[in-house]
Amino acid sequence: PVNVASSAVHPVAPAQPVEKEKPRRFEEWQVKRYNEMFDSRSFSKEDVVFLVGILKECTLGATYSLKRSLRSTKAQMIASNVMRTLSKAYKEHCDTIHDYGGIEAFVALTSSEPSTAMVATCILGQIVPYDYSCRQTFLACSGLRGILNQLTGSLEQVRIGAAALGCMVQGATDDAQVTRHFTRQLGGIEMIMEVLKRDYTGEDDELSMNVIYNAVGALGMIGASNTMNQNYIREVGGIATLVDVLAHVKDGGSRISKGVTTALGNLIARNIENKAAVCALDGHHHLFTLLMQSAEFAKEKGTIANGTDEILRVITNLSTEAIMMDAIIDKDKDGIGGLLQMLPLSINTTKHLSVHSAIVRILSSCLQFKESEVLAQLAQRCAWKASDELTNTICAASERRLSDAEFEEYPHEIEEAIRLCDAFGVAVPDEVRARLTTKRELDNLGCLMPLPNEFKCPL
Repeated sequence: PVNVASSAVHPVAPAQPVEKEKPRRFEEWQVKRYNEMFDSRSFSKEDVVFLVGILKECTLGATYSLKRSLRSTKAQMIASNVMRTLSKAYKEHCDTIHDYGGIEAFVALTSSEPSTAMVATCILGQIVPYDYSCRQTFLACSGLRGILNQLTGSLEQVRIGAAALGCMVQGATDDAQVTRHFTRQLGGIEMIMEVLKRDYTGEDDELSMNVIYNAVGALGMIGASNTMNQNYIREVGGIATLVDVLAHVKDGGSRISKGVTTALGNLIARNIENKAAVCALDGHHHLFTLLMQSAEFAKEKGTIANGTDEILRVITNLSTEAIMMDAIIDKDKDGIGGLLQMLPLSINTTKHLSVHSAIVRILSSCLQFKESEVLAQLAQRCAWKASDELTNTICAASERRLSDAEFEEYPHEIEEAIRLCDAFGVAVPDEVRARLTTKRELDNLGCLMPLPNEFKCPL
């Protein structure tokens, strides 16, 4: 017989739900270790990989406490602190940061709340420009958009964004040129111009000056060695904006003066149209105004003022074109006096050798294009004697002037040539002086009057 009782199926107790292990909270298993090494400047590769992992989780929202990702206040705080820690080790561990996705995480955080975005922007400005692979990754993940986004934020964001952008576009490598082209295509030039056109007045004056300095520096780097960008900047009014900033500069040795003159120097390099634009906007006049301030400083202090070399570099570049000479000589006659005033202070000193060379080149260019006018001004001054090179140039020009005057019909031409030679210590032959006396006597008798047209052959 079958034992029914033994064959009965005993009911199986329902399975108890397995309690899922709660994900470890971010601050419990990661921040603890992070806090322990926060003040240390010695990082191993494992530490850097660990910190980059935290950043990636902040941007992806991979943990329980960070589901809201970038919208989480705690995530913002943690990411910002981690990035500050990484900034201490970026030089030694740049490759590790790149290889483990740090660049992409930084770029993602540039779209975060302002304080975290600024930290991410600062670090990108430190890491990316000096490493080819980092720059390539930065461009591939549209990092420029995040940097440019800072230019529409607060003053502090604009300052950091413009500084980072200036770092991104500097250098002479091919990928630096690619970055400059991308900046133009993304509207970065117009954004910088809007920054420069803002009215920065108020309590944050020093911050405003830093914003302008960084903005003009970035604009100048975007046009460096890039003819397409140089022309585009001119066409959208960038040169006019820079000249306007220059017109309001009060101190030739200030950071703003250095930044604007350096930017103009980059934009006019090998670009005749941009040189003409600077001249048409009276930019050269503002440069000579700052140069006269430097000359007064040199006279008072006995040394060349800071920023003088940048101003002279731009004037030298402008003076290589004949189109500039009329403006420089006719409108800025005192500028030549300022050059001569600084010349004795710049000679035979290694520190100011570039200043001395620039002054000689500018005066030589002026002599080449406007010899008569320049010689007339130099004859009234004696500072030119401080330079043998310049003395030789001036004496050669005065000798040419005397040689040409020998064939003149009117005595005042020869008289002017002799006066210049006497002023510069150039010997004048006795027969030339005798010829001047003869022509003056003939002029008094009316024998040197111009011949009427009725007595000239029509052929």
